[in-house]
Amino acid sequence: MKKKLKIDKFQLINILKKKNININSHYIPLNRFSFIKKNIKSTRLINSERYYKEAISIPMYPDLIYKKQKYFIKILIQIIKKYKKIKND
Repeated sequence: MKKKLKIDKFQLINILKKKNININSHYIPLNRFSFIKKNIKSTRLINSERYYKEAISIPMYPDLIYKKQKYFIKILIQIIKKYKKIKND
């Protein structure tokens, strides 16, 4: 999968935090846990690592009001436009 933004997931998270939007990264590949590292040698989970580098958890909960949803969408669109890779990048 080609990277579509000039920033990575962790940079995106920091930008959103500065805008008072808290998103998370809930997925961690198994091979990053110390128990697995100690007990299973040479574990490469390529697809898991790729997903970890790209996946985020966006704000979504029952009390999330429409105004905050619109704000999140607006800010996310601004970030995508600002950091979108051009085809020649």
